[in-house]
Amino acid sequence: MDTVEHMDDKSSNRLERRKLRRKFYHCVTFTFLGLSFYVMSLIHKNNQRSLLSSSSVSSNQWKMRRAAMILNNQGKGNDNKNRKLTLSNPHKWINPLILPNLPGEEDVEIKETLRKAMDKISKHGHNNKDFRISYRDEHSEYKEWEKDADKNGNNSQPRVDYRKMKYKYPNLLMTPPNEEGVYPKMQPLEKILDIWPQDDLDNEEEIEEVLLHFDYSNVTQRDAAMTFRDAEIPFKVYNVPEINIASIKWTDAYVSRGFTKSSNKAAAQGHCQQSDNNYFAYFRDQFWDVDTMGPPPTMDNDWDYNQWAKHARYADQSSLPFYKKHYYWQTGVPPQYEHDKSFISRDLPSFSATENNFFSSHVDEQRGIQCRFGERGVTAATHYDGGRNMVAMIKGAKRYLLSPPKSCTQLGIVNQRQHPEFRHSLLNFAHINLLKDDNDKTKGMSSKERKWLEIASKVPSISTVLKEGEVLYIPSHWFHYIISLQKSAQCNVRSGRDTGGTEEFGGFMDIKQCVGNDNVM
Repeated sequence: MDTVEHMDDKSSNRLERRKLRRKFYHCVTFTFLGLSFYVMSLIHKNNQRSLLSSSSVSSNQWKMRRAAMILNNQGKGNDNKNRKLTLSNPHKWINPLILPNLPGEEDVEIKETLRKAMDKISKHGHNNKDFRISYRDEHSEYKEWEKDADKNGNNSQPRVDYRKMKYKYPNLLMTPPNEEGVYPKMQPLEKILDIWPQDDLDNEEEIEEVLLHFDYSNVTQRDAAMTFRDAEIPFKVYNVPEINIASIKWTDAYVSRGFTKSSNKAAAQGHCQQSDNNYFAYFRDQFWDVDTMGPPPTMDNDWDYNQWAKHARYADQSSLPFYKKHYYWQTGVPPQYEHDKSFISRDLPSFSATENNFFSSHVDEQRGIQCRFGERGVTAATHYDGGRNMVAMIKGAKRYLLSPPKSCTQLGIVNQRQHPEFRHSLLNFAHINLLKDDNDKTKGMSSKERKWLEIASKVPSISTVLKEGEVLYIPSHWFHYIISLQKSAQCNVRSGRDTGGTEEFGGFMDIKQCVGNDNVM
């Protein structure tokens, strides 16, 4: 009995010791884990501080680099003095290193510029900060407009409303003429701009139009317009039901909702660009190196549609001068986008149709709908599009300068595919009016830019105002240069490339010879 009790005591003691060891091990384990987590949290906090410090340094380094880049590009033939333009220093010149070679000259200089740019981009990558800007980082003087805008609220009354101007149209032709020089009547670009300078946006004289003006709701006139479309000759139509309805619907409040997600509708995607003045030259930022080419023509900012619309109303109210900062809202939808996906495709059913119609004549080659919301003065550089282009003015009015495909070699069109401005021109046609003035106004303009402007000034062209409710047909490969006369909204659809053109105006083959066989788009 004593032996059994003694054995039970020993077993009990061993059990107690085991329990104590387990408690000890648990305490040690939890203490170790606690210390480990504490040390890891300290390391994490320290890393966050390092990242913030590194980000701050990186941001400061970028600002210093950008300032140095702007200073370094002064004196390289594009003497813009600085990024701020004023009444006494209103013009911005083109860096000659990125202009295409003049006719008959070797393109050694531009090829070397592009080689250096691509070498730097391939070695150092692409810095998005060179092309993006946050409005909060803008200098306070660029935000002073908000005070006046707030006073006037949502009213947008331009000094001259081009929707209500007097227009004189040519007599209708029901079929394209057989003789050359009959329609459309063209004039040299310099004469067009002498009669009505580009940046004179308060012209109150009656406007004489040269393009035919067909009533779309009149079947006979619509059929006649189709013959001009098929002959690849420009014209305009009006009284289009869906365009008239969209013109009424597209208030700022309605459009703003279209860019905002809701439970049953997807939002359209848009973005805002800004320029130091009213001129917007298209470029592809993946090919632009700021150290080699200088500051980019435009920057993307972080405005939403409401902020853009507010400034556009202010631009109308204040008759915003051309040398002030301007803003441009852009959006679009992909080809044959379902009507219930976006207010743009819903409101423009002919533009987003899946079957051929008057506006989209080759839907299988449709390139989607592109919409551009311009404020007073916004000017888009001349360029061509391969597709047949129908342009609808939903709100406001824009002025179009059209030039035929035959003029490609005279417009400073960039023909190197790796150039960020490919198939566009950098030339600001407003500077054509300065060529006859004294040298003080053109001080800083390079001889290369001057020579290109002199060549472009002789190009036969058309000037036409496209106002709210109208649709303009721009044939394949015709060049178009666009000036927003007031707050405006325009959408276009391109469908199918014409490869024939006309004997009088040229076409695909002229573009092919101009930009190179492998570069036509």
